[in-house]
Amino acid sequence: MNLDIWAFVRVMVALEEAPPAPPTTKLYQAWEQEWGEVDRQLAELADSDFDAYSDMMMNTQISLEMPAEGQETFVTIVRALIADMKVKKQAATDPQFQKDLKFEIDGLYAILNA
Repeated sequence: MNLDIWAFVRVMVALEEAPPAPPTTKLYQAWEQEWGEVDRQLAELADSDFDAYSDMMMNTQISLEMPAEGQETFVTIVRALIADMKVKKQAATDPQFQKDLKFEIDGLYAILNA
């Protein structure tokens, strides 16, 4: 599976924040090495070259192996992210923030429908 880096970041942060349970823990562990590398690169770029950081975040994809038991957990996490963003979008008053959330919501729906 290929994911845009921004979507991978969203999913991995959600997995980190999820209560520890075998399904979420297994999916996190399956992608933990890739996550560590992406997180490290983004942190370095955020401190040194914001344009490169933005480019990596928005224009780069990561290829991941989906563990057999991870698909359902992945879908659940993505649906929860969409629901949360919809609530935030509805409550937002800043048009740019609403536009940014719409972009992410649409992107996450595209992942589910791929």
